[in-house]
Amino acid sequence: MESGAAAVARGPPIADPEEVDEGKRKYTQATQEKEEGNQLFTKGQVQEAIDIWRHALKLCYELSVSGTAPDAAAMGKLQVALESNIAAGLLKEGFYSRCIDHCEHVLQVDADNEKALLRMAKAHSELQEYSKAEQALRRLLELRPDNQEASRLYRQIREARVEHKKQQKTLFKSMLGKGENGHALAVSHPKAHEEADASRDSPTPWMWSVEFHPMDRDPTVWKAPHSIESLTEECNFPLTRGLPLSILAALQAADKVRQTAVGDAKKNASRRSAGGEQDASATGTVCASAAGQAGHHDPAEDMWSWRSIRKEVLCVHLIGSTSAHEMGCKFTVLMERWPNVKTLILVFIGFLGPHGKLENTLERGKLQPPAVVKTEDGREQLAVPFKGTYEEFVQAVPGVLTNEECTFFPDFAVLSTPLFARDLDSWKPALKLLLDANVLSIVTVSGPVTDQPGAELKEEEDVVRHQGGRIVVPTSRNEFPIIFRVPGEAVKKREELGADGDKTEFIGNEFLTSGDTAQASPHSAVVGAKHAAFFVFRGRDK
Repeated sequence: MESGAAAVARGPPIADPEEVDEGKRKYTQATQEKEEGNQLFTKGQVQEAIDIWRHALKLCYELSVSGTAPDAAAMGKLQVALESNIAAGLLKEGFYSRCIDHCEHVLQVDADNEKALLRMAKAHSELQEYSKAEQALRRLLELRPDNQEASRLYRQIREARVEHKKQQKTLFKSMLGKGENGHALAVSHPKAHEEADASRDSPTPWMWSVEFHPMDRDPTVWKAPHSIESLTEECNFPLTRGLPLSILAALQAADKVRQTAVGDAKKNASRRSAGGEQDASATGTVCASAAGQAGHHDPAEDMWSWRSIRKEVLCVHLIGSTSAHEMGCKFTVLMERWPNVKTLILVFIGFLGPHGKLENTLERGKLQPPAVVKTEDGREQLAVPFKGTYEEFVQAVPGVLTNEECTFFPDFAVLSTPLFARDLDSWKPALKLLLDANVLSIVTVSGPVTDQPGAELKEEEDVVRHQGGRIVVPTSRNEFPIIFRVPGEAVKKREELGADGDKTEFIGNEFLTSGDTAQASPHSAVVGAKHAAFFVFRGRDK
């Protein structure tokens, strides 16, 4: 028999009274803020209501993490109510994608929540995602066959879907054209914008300025490790927005390099010209050497004469795409930070892995019709998936790398954590095509997060250099890495497979060997970061 003292010693730890009091305070505050938000919403102050509901929801998240909620069941109900209210506000304000996010959070807890299903259907309908809207309504009508609003909306969506399919067929036929008159996606010429913004002494603008949002650089998102569960919360959104924001950061870095190079070339040309004029003034005659010097052509002018992406219609090739990550990213982030872009065409090329919805359903070598998503302000994102290698895609779409009038001609390409160094033979054809066609290409690299990228992060850049590629931006630390924290047992099992083992079942399988992992706690480990760094290349070194 154990003594009473021993039994007490082995019992659950006594909660800190201060933490208990803090938990009660936060729960009371969250409850009060919910009611305040309700009153604001009733008065028509929708955005103010959303803001206060979000703060209350943040308090709930903090209570969940700390485990100090006075009543876990009651707090769970409060959290669902807040998510539902926020969804209602976002729907009313026209923020349909974010409305859907909150509806999904509600349905994860309460799968039969009628309000969430109806709001989700309305939001999907506004975004022209009719199949998803129908799915939500079918579920709702199974629960409530007498719901007249759901029945009416279901009929409207069925009709809209038929019309939308007709429009998609017409659009797809136009997109496969080569830019003849009457092209459905006529590209506005950037010259007018360039002339309006360029000064005499500065390089001509090549890309739109990026309007980052304040929340984009939130250190709690990008400088802390995330569990897979936390990545589903809106306050921790790196999984869906990390890659789009990384693309913008890489383009900004490339533009800075270009502006510096073009500016230096212009200064050199001005100095040569001034030197020739002085010689002519001193001698009264322009000697042959001075004339040749004044007419000198700087090769940098050709090197930095990039095809402008300062356009209303942009096309991006995402090479090596997967259902699990790239297709799940919110690329409307690009349009939100580039308000001048009216249409964004995303060609997702890849889906060659063994797992994933598109990996298992797409027909290899066949370009799929575009899935159109409208932003809240009426602009369009067109997602076009293609199962196959980049070489197969280029063969399937004649002229895609040679005819600038082709709708799918890339303004730039993105290779998300491609692992050239591990599988160079399969990547060589794609690299050759990109290098030969002078396609500006962004490569993101996974690995440890450090102030200065080490040799392990520069392996992919070294491969491109060895293939003759010209590096525009060397491997640089990314502001928007997705730092993963996974269960320690999973990391241990992964390490047991060895260097040659199949790690495809593990999150962060592209990370390097165990020497690069850092223990975070006895139960979990930080295995590194997706998109920890990036580099940019274009064309070949001459």
